[in-house]
Amino acid sequence: MSGVGTAIGGLLTITSIFLTIVVTLSWTNGYFWLVSFWLFGLLGGLALGNLNSRKARTRNTYKQEYLAYASIFLGAIILMGIAFLLGLLGNVDAVRKPDAPSSSIIVWLSIASGLTAYFGVGLVVANIVAPETAY
Repeated sequence: MSGVGTAIGGLLTITSIFLTIVVTLSWTNGYFWLVSFWLFGLLGGLALGNLNSRKARTRNTYKQEYLAYASIFLGAIILMGIAFLLGLLGNVDAVRKPDAPSSSIIVWLSIASGLTAYFGVGLVVANIVAPETAY
């Protein structure tokens, strides 16, 4: 499955990069907080993928550490998305370009870019660090 998992993860990662570029550069005036969704997804995906490493499989402390990092970044994506949707849409509306969709659509797409980066990078890294099998 390593080839299929890497291909799916690569497609998800490319999709996340595309969403981030469209949302941040095309629809807003370079609003950094929307890029942070993608950054949190990237860092969380690295930790998520390392759960499949030999280090995490043999030592429980590494497994707990990687799981904590992955959980922190997933929680950051979700909680930051809730914060934007419940109270910070005015900030997005202030930097939104006139021909862009509504602020809530921009925030939802930013959340989607973070989550696709999280799972895409996680799949790619998990397949890279997976131990070799004798198949």
